Amino acid sequence: MRINGYAFHEKLCHGKIPYADPRVKHVFEHWATLIKKGYLTDDSTSYRWQGAMRFLLNGKAGMFLIGYFFQQNIAENQRSEIGFVRFPTINPKVAMGEDAPIDMLAIPERAKHKKAAETFLAFLVKPDNQTRLNEALGQLPVVTAAKPPENAILKQQFNIMKTVQHTAEFYDRDNKPEMAKFGMSQFQRFLAYPDQLNSILKSLEQKRKSVYQ
Repeated sequence: MRINGYAFHEKLCHGKIPYADPRVKHVFEHWATLIKKGYLTDDSTSYRWQGAMRFLLNGKAGMFLIGYFFQQNIAENQRSEIGFVRFPTINPKVAMGEDAPIDMLAIPERAKHKKAAETFLAFLVKPDNQTRLNEALGQLPVVTAAKPPENAILKQQFNIMKTVQHTAEFYDRDNKPEMAKFGMSQFQRFLAYPDQLNSILKSLEQKRKSVYQ
């Protein structure tokens, strides 16, 4: 989204743009410059997020691409040292967008008490109840009339999300599961072996064709 824009990103995730497209290769080439300049933690693919978080907390990493949920693992005396910032602008010509997955509540088709469930959901979407619910969950409310959170990091997220023109899900939610699982394995391969770019793009394109066509 930061290089080719939201519309391109969504079409790619829906299998409508080939990974052989030079605009996709350009994204990987930009990514490769970060890897080759040493901007990423060594052996990054060998860590789960819980293990990788320690690099941020001990000062060996300056940024961590992750959602708010990780804050529950931070000691109280360190929380004031950490802030939430927008992912940097790369191409100023494209409209700003963010990955912002939304949790949801749904009524199953075969639910026995649909009327009661509908009443409960109507109760939850009232602004005051959204405010209270999301304070307890540590999340941003999806109802715009709800009050912004008191938590400092959530406030920073709230202020950022008010300014974006587009929101997308994560790669593994925007794609079909089969493509998402394979795609993320190839991204990990690229982190370890950026010189294998052409081979990786070829593999991704073959998988896209088998999944979406």
